[in-house]
Amino acid sequence: MKRPSFRALLKKPGPLICPVAHDALSARMIERAGFEATGVAGSAMLAAQHALPDVGLAGMAEMLEGARNMLRGTNLPWGADADDGFGDVRNVVHTVRCFEAAGAGQLVLEDQNRTTKRPGDGGSQTLVTPTEMVAKLRAALESRDDAEYLMIVARTDAALVEGVDGALKRAEHYLAAGADAIFIAGLETPEQLRRVGEALRGAHQIAVVGERRFRHWPAPDELYAMGFGMINYPGLLINRVHAAVADGLDALTRIAAGTTRPFDIPDHIDALEAMAQTLDLSGWEAMNRRFEGA
Repeated sequence: MKRPSFRALLKKPGPLICPVAHDALSARMIERAGFEATGVAGSAMLAAQHALPDVGLAGMAEMLEGARNMLRGTNLPWGADADDGFGDVRNVVHTVRCFEAAGAGQLVLEDQNRTTKRPGDGGSQTLVTPTEMVAKLRAALESRDDAEYLMIVARTDAALVEGVDGALKRAEHYLAAGADAIFIAGLETPEQLRRVGEALRGAHQIAVVGERRFRHWPAPDELYAMGFGMINYPGLLINRVHAAVADGLDALTRIAAGTTRPFDIPDHIDALEAMAQTLDLSGWEAMNRRFEGA
């Protein structure tokens, strides 16, 4: 199925808000909540599906499998974290072909050195050279079949290694090489965001709202005014899922000890009914009745 394109969504006025899913259920819930796009980030997917941190432990096949699992829950366009392309330029070409065949609308390539990879906005330690990154971007751009649909996003982690000046120089190199969009990771203040947004205004810029280094993020409309057309939220859902599961296990511990009963847990029935609605249980039951009676 051909999903809507990110390019079309980015032409609409206002910021494109993109919550990151970690499984099919979260992807379904993102769509039901009214969002127009979703993403597959290594940090959320690896935590949910493999109980691993995003430090370069997963390969392309695992990331692609995780993405395919999520797609069962949604018809939204989706972008994917492709790390450094999982190797040299040959691996980049293979990665692009595989993710494009799966229906990806965006693919993010980063300039972190894979041997010292850090999760999310944790702060990279070393980077590949701009020349190496440009070679990978060119390989990615030339190997896709549908340049209008699949956007290649260049991510640079240079802000915490080479400073904002270094990050901007890399961003300009990557955009000049043909990258469809740019994401500068590791920005830590509204002033840095404004500076980057203005310096690269006119390019498709992505802001990724992390919660580790920078907690007082501007509102989406403010980021849009700065120059960021797309705003991703990679950890907001998975971190709260982790907290909710921990809370549920605490309740189960009390149930196992005999100090409480399941139906004494606040919102237990509401949660049960909400899950049934998300899974369209009534729709499946209606289909069964329809064909059984045929």
